[in-house]
Amino acid sequence: REAGFDLVASDVAAACQRADSTALAGLLAGWAEARFDSLRVDKRGLGDSEGEPCATQGFDRELADARAAVGRAKEMARARGNIPLVVFGHGTGGAMAVMLAGELDVKGVIAFGTPSTRWLRSRRDAVREQLVLDGAESEVEAELAAMEDVMNEGELDGRTAAYHLELDAVDLEATWRQINIPVLVLRGQHDWVVTERDQARICELAANAKITVLAGIDHQLGHHENRDASMRDYGFGRFDASIVKATVEWIDKLAKAR
Repeated sequence: REAGFDLVASDVAAACQRADSTALAGLLAGWAEARFDSLRVDKRGLGDSEGEPCATQGFDRELADARAAVGRAKEMARARGNIPLVVFGHGTGGAMAVMLAGELDVKGVIAFGTPSTRWLRSRRDAVREQLVLDGAESEVEAELAAMEDVMNEGELDGRTAAYHLELDAVDLEATWRQINIPVLVLRGQHDWVVTERDQARICELAANAKITVLAGIDHQLGHHENRDASMRDYGFGRFDASIVKATVEWIDKLAKAR
């Protein structure tokens, strides 16, 4: 936060609300209303970013881009009076955030829907849990085998096999163990993409982590009445300001401690 940022924050918040009603836009607008200065970066080939299609990019390339983005944010924070830099990572972005935190002197990490285990194990565990919850235990092995086949063809979740293998090569458990700065783990109650256990274990690995469960929220930051509704209307949940409250209060506390 900085003095004199009110006008910019109000303009940004209004622009976000006019331009898009998605949960992410609501989160950015909430941060702006709280007078937080934020930098959002789209992946290559998405949003305003140029470059090859996102689906063709490997994880190592995305990590390098994230490194450049966080480095730029660090420069901006220094220019504004060395304000503390906090990185918010969603899904695999949370993994990138913790990988870059020590390297770039980040003061805090917020990870939403982020795994603590190796990537492919995390995906398998999530698929297995979904099927069990749906009463389809007998289909687990077949579905996991099909997932492997799809990944080998480069189509799993719209990403190449190289992407998945590069990410899977990262020892996320060791990475979480090495981080000592404050970490806020946010888990959506209806997140069926990354298991509850996988996310909660970050608090066992990281020395200074706490977890906050957001009622009704799914992996796409949208609010749904239940898990079934999230699976049916995935990506179209309504915005819930509880994520703004949780993040703003945590960052405020972090700043005061500093």
